[in-house]
Amino acid sequence: MGENWEVKNEKGKIIRVIQPNNRIEYLKELKGNTSALAEEYIRRTPPQIQTHFRKLIEEKLNWTPIQNE
Repeated sequence: MGENWEVKNEKGKIIRVIQPNNRIEYLKELKGNTSALAEEYIRRTPPQIQTHFRKLIEEKLNWTPIQNE
C-alpha cells in the first residue's frame, strides 16, 4: 500500500492530491488543529514503518516517532 496524500472534503470527495515535491511545504503550511493532528498522526505511526517522506519529515520538521500509550 502506498502513501496516501489526498485531501478530502467532509463528504469524502478528493479535493486535492499533494504531489511528492510539495509534501513538506504542505505540512509546514498547515495551521492550528489541522497541523497538530497531522503531526500527531505522523509521529504515532509505528517506527518500523519507514518511507522516504517519513525520513524527510523527521529531518525537516523534527516530527520524530513517539510511543503509543
